[in-house]
Amino acid sequence: VLFFYVKQWLWPVHFSINYDVFYEQTLNPRHVILPAAIVGALACIIWIFRNRLSSREVGYAAVWIILPLLPALDYVVFKSDELVHDRYFYVPSIGAALLIALLIEKAGKSRRLVFGTPAPVIAITFGLTIVLAMSAARATSFWVDGYALFSHAHQIAPLNPIPVNNLSVELIERGEIDQAQALLEPGYQQDRGNLQYAFNLGRVAYAKKQYTKAEEYTRQAIALNPNMGESYVSLGMIQLKENRPVDAQQSLQKAVELNPYDQRYHTSYGIVLEVNGDCPAAMAQFDAALALNPGEGLTQREMARCRASAASSGPGRSALKP
Repeated sequence: VLFFYVKQWLWPVHFSINYDVFYEQTLNPRHVILPAAIVGALACIIWIFRNRLSSREVGYAAVWIILPLLPALDYVVFKSDELVHDRYFYVPSIGAALLIALLIEKAGKSRRLVFGTPAPVIAITFGLTIVLAMSAARATSFWVDGYALFSHAHQIAPLNPIPVNNLSVELIERGEIDQAQALLEPGYQQDRGNLQYAFNLGRVAYAKKQYTKAEEYTRQAIALNPNMGESYVSLGMIQLKENRPVDAQQSLQKAVELNPYDQRYHTSYGIVLEVNGDCPAAMAQFDAALALNPGEGLTQREMARCRASAASSGPGRSALKP
């Protein structure tokens, strides 16, 4: 983990939202021993040359690097696929920048001054600024949309399940169902305990109208995490396709109970209630949805349809289907 942040500091080129840095159970030469040796050597070099750079400022820089980074080194609290993130080095980068500044000052001593500053210092700073600006422009270019962002993340971290699942969602939304399935299935075979693999494969099967298989995957996701409302929404949609509206109503009710603050859940639940002929209860769900997201188009259309259905039933008659 420490080596990752050192590498990102000294060679800020391959940025991503996820990386292939995982727990190591053994003293792997490549992933444990070599990184530890590099980090230790760098620390020794800084210690040896601290007096030449100004020991007090080097001490300040070390404190700025180490103290803010300590919480990110408590890797026990992090998931195995989220051990490192660039954002964890934002504050420690103050100390890293101070060390670089000390090196530039030392290397750039000269009697030739430009605006009261040694000319080599200005030249080095200008060159470094250009390089970092280009690196930043390249890193932000992948944020143009979700597909570009997660495609790049999967390229940088092909073993990490987070970009795999995020990219699969983008592929599903683009209608590239076979590509999403091909991306998900190897990971699912390797890690059947990963909730997102099962859930997204359920979405793939739903898009292919393979509703029995979609329900199987979705129920696996529910078994892995029974408190994820999105799984019950997907299950309800599958049950509707299988002409099981009563089961769908129970699934959507569970989703709303788990997360009453998501407008989509209330709208979906209201639609199922409407299908089952219970327009008064459906209207209550649509009202709750619009309270969370005023003006949402689908909710307003379904509400208008429900009102028209209730009005056509006539006074004194129930809006419920027989």
